Amino acid sequence: MVSAQNTDHEAIDFSNVEMAGLLKALIYSNNLGAIVKQASQVIGNPIALFSTSYSVLAYAKHYKISDPLWLSSMNRGYWSYELISRINNKPELGPEADEQAYSITDSLTSLRRRVGRLFLNHTHLGFYVVLESNASMDRISEDIYQMVVAILAKAVSVSHSMDKYGYLPDYEHILVDLIARTHHDRAELNIRIRNTTLAQIRQAKVIALDMRHYLTNQTIEPHLKKLIQNKLAFSWSVYYQENLIVLVDEEACLLRNRNCMAEFEAMLRSNSIGAGASDLFLDLFSLADYHCQAVSALKYRRAFKDPRTLVYYNDYKLYETLAQLPMEEAPWRYCSSEVLLMDQYDREQNTEYLVTLYHYIRSSKSLTGAAASLFVHRNTVSYRIRRISELFGVDFADMHMMVQHYVSCLLVLGARQQ
Repeated sequence: MVSAQNTDHEAIDFSNVEMAGLLKALIYSNNLGAIVKQASQVIGNPIALFSTSYSVLAYAKHYKISDPLWLSSMNRGYWSYELISRINNKPELGPEADEQAYSITDSLTSLRRRVGRLFLNHTHLGFYVVLESNASMDRISEDIYQMVVAILAKAVSVSHSMDKYGYLPDYEHILVDLIARTHHDRAELNIRIRNTTLAQIRQAKVIALDMRHYLTNQTIEPHLKKLIQNKLAFSWSVYYQENLIVLVDEEACLLRNRNCMAEFEAMLRSNSIGAGASDLFLDLFSLADYHCQAVSALKYRRAFKDPRTLVYYNDYKLYETLAQLPMEEAPWRYCSSEVLLMDQYDREQNTEYLVTLYHYIRSSKSLTGAAASLFVHRNTVSYRIRRISELFGVDFADMHMMVQHYVSCLLVLGARQQ
């Protein structure tokens, strides 16, 4: 982790022409691009600012730059997936890191990059990137870097405030603010969405797309949002943390195309993208709660190795209830003895009896359904079910115990993910 610290360089000289120009630009200019240009002159290298959803806010245009990753990001208007992936994997830029921490990366191209976050009053406003294309980044003291970053954060905050009450607010910023719960009342939200398509939402749901393993997929990178828009005509999407979050006006979409959700799911399947969906809701102000539902559904899809492309939070509400139990003791205190023995046997013998039991019960005791979920032959499931009965005394005709075993499987499989 790289944290801000004092160096042996000279103290900040506010009489310096470039620094004085930056302060003047902050005070007298409403143009974020002009402020970034002046900041890059202080640093001696080009700077780019990005929103929390990785879209370009402003960048220095007066340098001649040949770096392909930089050029492609500026041309497309958002970070490359390569850079997003690296940033998401940097602990020094994670939610628990110091606000002034930064990362130096030299593995993307031949030029080094300094990447950090923009904060003002402990609110995360976005990211900054300095490209070492013109001069050594080490020639500038850390005090100057932090002063410039603080000025840029202030400039971005002012820019957001202007957008906030403008006639054409950016829906991506609105969605991020809703997810992050930065809106404190509906009146403020209504002002922001008044002249946007978000104001027309009837009945919505949130869908979270798992993008962790697809950030460098060239078939997805340029067109994913357009593909979603083509399938779900009334939808809005924004990158947030490791997921692509899609807000869907399902009622309007279904009125346009009754098969839209099936077509959307087929598109996800063709690109090997898993997704989780929330319940339907009417109040946009409560979007954060339904974002949590969608992300939870996606988490449970991974935890329980659900083979479906798109899973719904409604499918896992039982486990969500069970998850409120103290997980350090839940499996051992609340599970059936048969499932506990099965879990121990699996771990010692490297077998998969417990997960087989789970999918067998979930598929209404269908050998074919369980086989499809486990990606094995039907005969394999048949053999495992017979062995489960022999080894652990499971009576598949006892429906009361089937419920007990199913709940126990949920608890144990969930605990394995902790």
